[in-house]
Amino acid sequence: MATLKRLISNLLFWKLYFWFSLGSLLIASLFLIIGSRIGLAKFNAFDWSIYTSEVISIIGLYSFTFKKKILSPKFWLFLFWYILISWNLIILYGFLLDKQILNFLDQFSGFFIQPDWHPALMKTLFNFLLQIPTFYAIYKLSRLKV
Repeated sequence: MATLKRLISNLLFWKLYFWFSLGSLLIASLFLIIGSRIGLAKFNAFDWSIYTSEVISIIGLYSFTFKKKILSPKFWLFLFWYILISWNLIILYGFLLDKQILNFLDQFSGFFIQPDWHPALMKTLFNFLLQIPTFYAIYKLSRLKV
């Protein structure tokens, strides 16, 4: 437990995580812009709202990592709940679209991760796990005393 606490409070970890997240967002932005311009992908309002929240999350991650006060704690609290609810909806959507999950629900069997689950669902769960430090940073920003 002490090692985990040291890792979370380690400034080097947060700087590396910030630059990794920023690079990932820039690459995703290129694909988003190019894909929508040439017609490879169509993005709806929900996709754009998630993208916008990711951009704001990177700003929050910057604020937390480099100890800069950007926006109020009330805003970060709102963003924290918005991100948490939207991720839950994304994961639920992924589960409901997967036919194997529907078969599990029909059979009332146990909840076990199958290696042949839908790749998009596994990617969503992996992305969620990568976002946990960002959730922590946004939560800590919402608890700052003004």
